[in-house]
Amino acid sequence: MSSNSPVDVEVVQALSLATLHMKPLLPNIEHLSWSYGLTSMEVERLMLHSIPLFLAPKLVSLSIALVNVSDTTSLSVFSSLANFCPALKDLNFPIHDENFNEEHRRTISSAVCQWKGLQSVRVIDLTLEALKHLATIPSLQTLSFNSLSGATRTYDERLSITIRNCARGYPALRSLSISCRTMEMAIAFAQLLSSSPVEELGIRVKYRCYPPAWRELFRTISRHLNVTSLKRLVLEETRDILGDLQLVHSEIELDALTVFSNVRIVRIQPSFGIPLTSDTANRLAVAWPLIEHLELGTGCPPSKTIITPRDLIPFARYCPKLQTLGIVFDARSVNLRSLKPDGGPFSKSLKSLSVGDSPIDDPNLVVAFLSGIFPTIISVAAACSRDLPI
Repeated sequence: MSSNSPVDVEVVQALSLATLHMKPLLPNIEHLSWSYGLTSMEVERLMLHSIPLFLAPKLVSLSIALVNVSDTTSLSVFSSLANFCPALKDLNFPIHDENFNEEHRRTISSAVCQWKGLQSVRVIDLTLEALKHLATIPSLQTLSFNSLSGATRTYDERLSITIRNCARGYPALRSLSISCRTMEMAIAFAQLLSSSPVEELGIRVKYRCYPPAWRELFRTISRHLNVTSLKRLVLEETRDILGDLQLVHSEIELDALTVFSNVRIVRIQPSFGIPLTSDTANRLAVAWPLIEHLELGTGCPPSKTIITPRDLIPFARYCPKLQTLGIVFDARSVNLRSLKPDGGPFSKSLKSLSVGDSPIDDPNLVVAFLSGIFPTIISVAAACSRDLPI
């Protein structure tokens, strides 16, 4: 046991002996969060085996946080959880251990498959069988997991993705958050959905993604989600791009996302940026009249910027609720002294604008133009803390 551990070993040992009687200490408990500070693997194992003492038929919310899972036998308690709390609705298994492996994943997945009435599941990883099981649960509304390694393809990356569509996959799902290694894995999981009424969708990809993969993701979610339900959309890469940016100078075609007419928050951050065209910028503004927060490719150097400050006018005209806007444009090729906004009305709600690494020769002229179409703007932020004067 670590000298810094706040766990009383004698108490843990007493609880371990009490498990021989297997009578719940709190028979009316409804919510249980099981976690502890720094401790040894042996103490953690003893504590895990004490969990059944705190499980009861009325339990509806269970969270078990683990730090040391290198010993698979310590997870054996998960195999009988459903016997103690059959009415469980909210299941949360946060595991913070770099040694998490395939056997651990299968143990956790087996535990998840014990329930048929879950409403919320948050875990580190699941097998394909577990994902298929969850897809059939009519009450599941929230799903979050941090890795898709092996969930929709085998560990051999050379093999093709295995897709197994469900007739009505995830019929009640409203919040979905996944983090995976490649875009292909995210696409494969999205294909398990079937007009799911997702309101919040977050997909984070670790490895570099090229425009064709992004385009396929956009088309997939537009086909497999209920287009009127989506309110929040976050799609991003979590690792900076390596290599020649010239290889990815092609538009990723955001048009497929225009079907989601009720979105309020959209954040799309490919590692190579988003080379928007004037046409696309106009279509997005028209398609998203309820948008409040919009970020498009501001978290990286500009790849092939096509739009100019003038192309922001549609957002000022057609998005009356827009409060923050992040977008990259080219302010070098336009004579801003002669550039005046067309007639209004313009947005009176936008307060903050982020322009990333937009190439700008004269910041004062740019700000003057932007203030004309966004009269209530408070700040204009550029990359590297290079804020523009307002």
